Amino acid sequence: MRTFSCGHPRTPDNMIGVARQICRTCRSIRAKREWSETPDDQKHLEYRVRILPTQLDRARRRLAGLEAEAKRLGMTDLLA
Repeated sequence: MRTFSCGHPRTPDNMIGVARQICRTCRSIRAKREWSETPDDQKHLEYRVRILPTQLDRARRRLAGLEAEAKRLGMTDLLA
């Protein structure tokens, strides 16, 4: 059986791509270690940036709903 340079087997479950030189197991371990070494404020910033598109989408949908309700109730002076 073929193995990676780290010694892990080259199985379909452990491969990321054909040309990769590192197995999924070692890559996961490395990513967890790098994440644990990242300062907390940077982790918080990365999290906020990652969730921002979802927050904006929710706000747009909420605004559209409020505008529709204002139109339904005849409060067109509130819509600018």
